[in-house]
Amino acid sequence: MHLKIITALTLLLICLSPLAGQGAVTYTKDISPIIYNNCTVCHRDGEIGPFPLTNFEEVRDEAYTIRSVTRKGTMPPWMPDREFSNFKFLGERGLTDQEIETIAQWVEAGMPEGDPAFEAPMPKFAEGSALGNPDLTLRVAEPYTIKGSNEDEYRVFVLPTGLTEDRDLVSIEFRPGNRAILHHGLLAFDATGQAREKDVSDPLSGYEVFGGFGVPIRPNATLPGYTPGAVPLRLPKGVGIKLPAGADILMQTHYAPWPVRDSDQSSVNLFFADEPVERYLKTRMMMPFDLVEEDTMQPPDLSLSERFEVALELIDEFGQGQSGDGAIGGDIADRLGEGFGGRLEGWSLFKIPPDKVSRFHGIWNVEDDISLISIYPHAHLLCKSWEIYAIDPEGNRENLLKIDSWDFNWQGDYPLPKYVKIDKGSVIHAIATYDNTVDNYLNPNMPPEASGWGSKTTDEMYLLGFNYVDYREGDENTFFALSDPQPSEPVILRPPASIRVPTGGRTQLFFEPEGVVDSIQWLKDGAEIPGATAATLVLQDVSAADEGAYSVRITNVSGSAVSATGNLTIDDEAAAELVNLATRGFVGTGADIMIGGFTVLGGSTKTVLVRGLGPQLTADGVPGALEDPELRVFKTLYDESPIRSQLLMTNDNWEEGPNAAELAEALTEQNKPLVAGSKDAALLLTLDQGVYTFQLSGVAETEGVGLIELFVIAETGP
Repeated sequence: MHLKIITALTLLLICLSPLAGQGAVTYTKDISPIIYNNCTVCHRDGEIGPFPLTNFEEVRDEAYTIRSVTRKGTMPPWMPDREFSNFKFLGERGLTDQEIETIAQWVEAGMPEGDPAFEAPMPKFAEGSALGNPDLTLRVAEPYTIKGSNEDEYRVFVLPTGLTEDRDLVSIEFRPGNRAILHHGLLAFDATGQAREKDVSDPLSGYEVFGGFGVPIRPNATLPGYTPGAVPLRLPKGVGIKLPAGADILMQTHYAPWPVRDSDQSSVNLFFADEPVERYLKTRMMMPFDLVEEDTMQPPDLSLSERFEVALELIDEFGQGQSGDGAIGGDIADRLGEGFGGRLEGWSLFKIPPDKVSRFHGIWNVEDDISLISIYPHAHLLCKSWEIYAIDPEGNRENLLKIDSWDFNWQGDYPLPKYVKIDKGSVIHAIATYDNTVDNYLNPNMPPEASGWGSKTTDEMYLLGFNYVDYREGDENTFFALSDPQPSEPVILRPPASIRVPTGGRTQLFFEPEGVVDSIQWLKDGAEIPGATAATLVLQDVSAADEGAYSVRITNVSGSAVSATGNLTIDDEAAAELVNLATRGFVGTGADIMIGGFTVLGGSTKTVLVRGLGPQLTADGVPGALEDPELRVFKTLYDESPIRSQLLMTNDNWEEGPNAAELAEALTEQNKPLVAGSKDAALLLTLDQGVYTFQLSGVAETEGVGLIELFVIAETGP
């Protein structure tokens, strides 16, 4: 076969038939997208997962474990019952029944790898803030070193804000310093200085505590925290949290059992409102005060001495003067302030005897129309379940949250997908069960002992937070997002190519975008082509009327971009034969790497040989050549939203590729051999219809002169 080389950045390959063999379940085609999009966020280097799941070998080695935990539903971790409520929480994790079955089929089939060309791309995990540039970043003053004794550790760090005036928060983002050991984190603010005093009394950074912050925290002082894989929530437009001047941010961290000493220095990002806040976030904290006897749905009747005993019990938790002023009993909201409710008598019900499964029923009588934003249940190791629902004045039931298998290690805040209106006069019910028997393998006391409210491991809590705002007409139709910074304006990396087509021929025009694309519009000679809004412009039975300059306009909420034009010319002598690519130039870093693109259009599949040269150029006498080039091949996926590029294959040493023997043979057959031991890159791969991009860069961001060459060496089909 004679090879013809021309300098070009776009070439047309005639190819429609897809690659064969896509029926069997394989890792690259079927398993990689499930794992990468659901598991790898935690299972990669530096994260909390106990082993990485970033490639075929890693997933294959843990395949039986993956099949087991996905069948049981323990991974990906998600406690709420998905069938209980008529909405889906933001950030909900989990696999579909079909995905779970696909994993099982793959394991039972012997875990075949499949064609590397079909492997899913690795998601771009957030580095730095997932919400944009913060207004204030607070970091723990010095690294905290865990004991490394294979035991859980809980610690609160106090971060002074230094604010000289009140500010309105619209989001707060917990940034783990060491994701490998940090299991989860809780946040709150303290404007009393009590936490700061507690910090000073501990010789180490922060102070030790379990399950809380070690000081009384008002409901409206709680803030969204962190769990692995969760995305921070930005409050709905017009909603904010009042952060007082001089307040301290409290960071409660849970460090997972770890066999060696290691350190963590986490931080938080604060985002302040840049527009006036119309409604402040409110929090209603359901506690044992809200408990009732289920037969009467009322708190118990207590004698004066019994009420006095409860009041004494509460002094340590809420301070002298909070629980004991005036008559002993009555509405807690009158005593503790906004965000609390129920009656002192209800607290007496929260007793968990040994060798028994106990059930507690709390109620919140909603006195105004409200719009719920999120729900946060909290308990310790004896808790087994939660069931939370609302009954409106007409008796209609709205299911909110149900957890059948409570897991202290995976608790979190559950943001709703939109405002959920709760009518005035409704009653919110919250039922929790606690297993204080030997059957509960997490029971901190063996044999079981009586338990009740407290912050120690051996204590328990009945704590349920509701974040909400006062209802405003239209809230029911307001949907939320995990983060809502507007995307950048879209960019067109490669415009449609100029092409010569014979009369009556068929052609397709492609482009390569970057960023979020909401709409596409093709243009001819600057005018919109009616109905041409797909990622590919297909022209059938081409005639002289189709000649002209073609471009494309892409748009998102931040703006639009119009490509340069590609000219379509009628040429009855034009042949749909393959041409080859060769381009040489300086290879920089970042946006200055070398990029060559080409398009495959109809007729057959093509096997291509690609060389990325550097050391070979040096041997040929080219000065300043790239010392260690790396080739990467991408395919643009136009049928996905947003449009993205899929990495197909990489190589930075031609002798170490996945098909090195076949590659060496092809290089020799085409009279394009490379020197043994050189660091030149090369690839041999088969391509079907689509738009492809070859990138040449230097390993470790080195720079120099490089050369990309592409040859078609075989084709199949008509």
